[in-house]
Amino acid sequence: MSNVDKKSVENEIEDKIYLNKTPYFTIAIFSFVFISLAFILNFPLEEKVQGAITKALKSNKSCQVSYSKMDFSLFLFPSFNLKDVTLPGRCFGQSRSAGLNFSTVDIDIVRPTVLPPGVLIETKIKDKVTDLSIFASMGITSASFRVEKSQVEGDLIAKAGNLPLKLKGSLSVDALIDTDYKIPTAGSFHITSKDLTLPPQMIKIFQLKNLSLAPLVLKGNLKEGIVRLLRFQVGNAQSKIEAIFTNGVITLNPKNPRLHKADLEGKLRLGEAFLKEYPIINAFLGNAKKDEKGFYTIELKGLLSQLRPKLL
Repeated sequence: MSNVDKKSVENEIEDKIYLNKTPYFTIAIFSFVFISLAFILNFPLEEKVQGAITKALKSNKSCQVSYSKMDFSLFLFPSFNLKDVTLPGRCFGQSRSAGLNFSTVDIDIVRPTVLPPGVLIETKIKDKVTDLSIFASMGITSASFRVEKSQVEGDLIAKAGNLPLKLKGSLSVDALIDTDYKIPTAGSFHITSKDLTLPPQMIKIFQLKNLSLAPLVLKGNLKEGIVRLLRFQVGNAQSKIEAIFTNGVITLNPKNPRLHKADLEGKLRLGEAFLKEYPIINAFLGNAKKDEKGFYTIELKGLLSQLRPKLL
């Protein structure tokens, strides 16, 4: 082979080697991944996150949530598991309430959202009877909360609403609520119960014995700060009491839940067993008239915290 041919072949070989470029971008990506893993495995990330969250919760004077233990994991997106959580009454506008206690609260950051820009968060709350699942789409100026097939202990509702009574049993809740972080702005809800009862207790000057509120149905929608009831039913034809409201509104107060105003009208039936058990009720009935099915027309107007039924 001539020197020219030999040189030509050598040049071709050198060109092939040059064209078969080293994948620097791929190497850089793998290097970044390995460095990141080494950083996560060696850096006390969990301690830093727990410290930051604890500091943030304590610094929020209007809602100082406490817990006994927090587990943190980072797989694609962060997730948190809190044990023995206490939510003060101030967190839901009830400064006089004893607050709510839960055995576990699991919070998972599911994924970022585009419309609206924000993040989707799944929260599971458990304590005794309560098994609550909440999906929250958190944006900059608004949020949407979806509650699906959840069980809520009746006493939790009484505490959250700072109601001056005790409740036993549970409620099944499905709801979709939009909020501007100040007040619910739109949504719908469907709440039912098959075992909700008022246990023996003193309500003002009235000594109440065990009273069933089941079956209970509460269904309605929310728009522009107005709750419109589609159906509110307590009891049935076989119960000691039966109340049915299919018309009425509740106007929400954005600053104080105790100032929510009700304007409801419905019908009420008091069974013979109930009247025999509480003969003093006859004095309040006065000259109110019943329809052919034994129902009185009842009106509920005014502040929710000061409602006084009026028979028409």
